[in-house]
Amino acid sequence: MGKALVKELMTRPGSEGKVAAGAEAVSGNALEAESFTERIPPADIFVHLVGTSHPAPWKEREFRAVDLASLRASAGAAASAGVSHFFYVSVAHPALVTKAYISVRTECEEILASQPFPCTILRPWYVLGPGHWWPVSLKPIYALL
Repeated sequence: MGKALVKELMTRPGSEGKVAAGAEAVSGNALEAESFTERIPPADIFVHLVGTSHPAPWKEREFRAVDLASLRASAGAAASAGVSHFFYVSVAHPALVTKAYISVRTECEEILASQPFPCTILRPWYVLGPGHWWPVSLKPIYALL
């Protein structure tokens, strides 16, 4: 799914050079629905992947400014475009260390519950990406358990 999806992702202005080979760079501001609403085809699936990297207890202000604001913009844009389904990556509950993060993600899920389109909400414990080596180092422990 990832390779097919990467061709459809929007990128921040100035990051067009980071777009994967074979993908068309489409610039937009995830915090401003008007910058991308007209690019959403009706009856499409909308996948929301915007969020604060490396969540930590002291990032609550950033969670609200980025995670919550982008979800509000995306939900509004998706509703205006008439999408058939919305896919949202949230966070596993409970993760007590990231209480502020869970609070904002829960608020985002509540916003989606009031939308006119069906939603799928994924609640992973952790998302791996470049530079995230330590969870991979725990794989032998998971196998034993």
